[in-house]
Amino acid sequence: MIRVLKMDTLWLIDVKFTSIETYATKSELTQTSNSLTSTISGVRTDVDALGTNLAYAYSADGTNGFTTTYPNLNLLKNTKSQSYTSTGTANNNSSNIYTLDGVVADILNKPLTITYNYAITNSSGTWSGMIRPTYGLGGLSQSVSNINLSGTHKETVTLTAVGQNSYGILTSGLPMNAKVTITNLKLELGSTATPWMPSKTEVKPSDYPSYVGRALKYSTNPSDYKWEINSGYTDAKADANQTQVTQLSQDLDGFKTTVSSTYLNKTDASNLYPTKTTVATQISQSATDITSSVQSWTNGKLNGYSTIQQTNDSITSAVSSKADRSQVTQLSDQITSTVTGLTNESLITTQMMKDTTLVHPSFNTMPMVEVPVTNGETYTVSTNQPWENNAANVFFIRATSTSPVTGINGVYDGKSITSPALSDKIYIVFRNQNFLNRFIDGKYWVRVVSTSATRSQITQLSDMINLRVSKGDVTSQINIEAGRTLIDTKQLLLNANTVKFSGSAFIPDAMIQNLTASKINVGTLNGANVNIINLNASNITGGTLNAIDIKGSNITSVGENYTLNQKNGSITWNRNSDGKKVFGIETQVEPSNEGNTVFEVSKKGSLSIFSKTEDVNIYKNLLTFYNNADNGITASSSVDKIFVQGTDNSASRNQTYSLTISESGISYTSSKSTRPTFNFSNFNSAISFLVGDDISSISLIGGVARVKSKYTTISGDFTVTGSKNAIHATRDGVRATPAYETAESYLGDIGSNYTRENCEVWIEIERLFSDTVNTDIAYQVFLQAYDDAKFWVADFKSDKFLIKSDKPLSRFVWEIKAKRRGYESDRLVLQDDFDSEKIEEAWREK
Repeated sequence: MIRVLKMDTLWLIDVKFTSIETYATKSELTQTSNSLTSTISGVRTDVDALGTNLAYAYSADGTNGFTTTYPNLNLLKNTKSQSYTSTGTANNNSSNIYTLDGVVADILNKPLTITYNYAITNSSGTWSGMIRPTYGLGGLSQSVSNINLSGTHKETVTLTAVGQNSYGILTSGLPMNAKVTITNLKLELGSTATPWMPSKTEVKPSDYPSYVGRALKYSTNPSDYKWEINSGYTDAKADANQTQVTQLSQDLDGFKTTVSSTYLNKTDASNLYPTKTTVATQISQSATDITSSVQSWTNGKLNGYSTIQQTNDSITSAVSSKADRSQVTQLSDQITSTVTGLTNESLITTQMMKDTTLVHPSFNTMPMVEVPVTNGETYTVSTNQPWENNAANVFFIRATSTSPVTGINGVYDGKSITSPALSDKIYIVFRNQNFLNRFIDGKYWVRVVSTSATRSQITQLSDMINLRVSKGDVTSQINIEAGRTLIDTKQLLLNANTVKFSGSAFIPDAMIQNLTASKINVGTLNGANVNIINLNASNITGGTLNAIDIKGSNITSVGENYTLNQKNGSITWNRNSDGKKVFGIETQVEPSNEGNTVFEVSKKGSLSIFSKTEDVNIYKNLLTFYNNADNGITASSSVDKIFVQGTDNSASRNQTYSLTISESGISYTSSKSTRPTFNFSNFNSAISFLVGDDISSISLIGGVARVKSKYTTISGDFTVTGSKNAIHATRDGVRATPAYETAESYLGDIGSNYTRENCEVWIEIERLFSDTVNTDIAYQVFLQAYDDAKFWVADFKSDKFLIKSDKPLSRFVWEIKAKRRGYESDRLVLQDDFDSEKIEEAWREK
């Protein structure tokens, strides 16, 4: 018994070693003025962790591989034995044969120990030099010579920056063909060197010391230790196999009782990585509630639990696993039970990763796995693969046209991505095949799960019962009250021989396979959708009849104020008040002028329309419309001519427009100066178009096109078979200057300047000019000296170029030629609309 007294606290601690080798228990009582806590704990271990002296070996007598320092795992891979043959005395190195098993960030700014054995063979003569098998990582070089051909190297370093994750063997001063062999290279954290071990991805159970020895005092003699099989752990020495704790806490607020058990076992297929499992029960009691719970944890993650909480007015119980959770809540006036699906199984499997032959279409070294999904549903992709070299190695893309980018769709440990599917497939992309193999081998995992959790709930009140099932945003529910039942769902299926409605039913839309017509009582039937034969028309009464075809010699429709009558091809509208015809379309010889407006067709084929304010007559070849004395439209036609003219003789306008179509051409004219005029003549193949007072015009006469305007703009490409000229007035007539053209689309600019005292000057490219050309690609600069000096272009940038001279303050002229923006790839573009015959024809015509 150990009694410890503090001013306000009393500890009573009883420690009992039930077995110096395998088990220890401890009880503790802590008491303060307002609380009392008692704890009993037991620790059972396969490797003693209670302070005895330990040693490790690979044989039962401890002589094979004896060490008192438990070996750390190697931070490098491929380190057991590597060789390199020198190519000469100058610095030379092997390829990168050692790879960091992890990320560079894990080894920076920490003490590191480097150890290895070296041996040099196949050398002759007298020589001296150095070797370093961590070339690219850091560390010191090992001196070697013809008298120092083998040995052991050990050093401790702290690295602040490493630019790569693979390293090679460097040699210097060694004769050609001298062979360097490095064995048991090890990089480990800390300043203590431990025996060689493989890295964490290479290690096997047989690599760990298979025997553990215990001694009352430290010794380097294996016979001083008691040896037994190391039944503990591969990656952690002196860890407890099982820890049990019971604890009772009491204070003014209540009691809390806890019982827990934590144990380790190896459940993975490789038998390498121990699994830590914890189970615990707890009961908490206060003046207002009692709560009891049972929980299970694996490697720090909650697997499942059950809990019951009771107060004076409620009881709540819940049971949860990794994937599902159920809960029942009972109040005095309500009972609610809920079952929720928390997660789903991963949609991507190891077999899918093994079988895939897909690669990203834009990056053919990046393997890709296609995962079938539901279009529009939301999915989450996660992985335990860490961030390496400032980049992700797993990517979630929703379409193959999307590029894998770390900052956008990269997934790594600590970052998952949730997005809705755009189709029935999504894709998981891996940086390369090596990374994919890590997932296939089980070192890392990647999960694709649907985030559309399912949930069902039953709520019961004294006057209502509600049943609800939901998945994502879709919900179905049934709500039952006295005198009312609500069914709310996307689709309702009734599977019964007979469904009866004792009252009335309101159905906005329905499709009924078999229907008895005697039961139909409706206000409107659409004849386009109903086929009725042998119908007694005298029995038809209703608001609306929609039919496709009605046949008969006389149809009369009586309205409130007017009556329409159709008979023998004539249609008349009569006013109900006096029976007078107000409008009619007649097929008789003589006109009927009884109403306000009448359409008549005579035997000669003329149509007449009569009204009080407007007369329209169509005779054999003439149509005239007259609105009043000032305005009118006249149209005439003959075998070879159509003429239409509009006249507005009002004082404010006084304008005439005419359109003539004849065998000689087409002409449109206007008396207003701002109106356009158009003429097309077959006589001399002429076309002309005039706007305003001859300000803008286009004419094509005798194969010659002329365009006259203040400005002329062409949108799109402009191609000619002849020459492109500018016209100039000279003292010897009007002369043409042809355009200067190149095989590619270049634009140019010219300027002058001079070099400064340092024989150089930067020429800034004008911003407006740079908007028209692309100076991010190669451009040309030409120079002309204005002084007795040599000039050259020393540097090119996107916004300037550097001119240098062999003499200071020397003048020059520069000319820049750069490719037109948007046309950088154009060079002697093939013209599919032209062929050699057309070009030859154009040349002959010229």
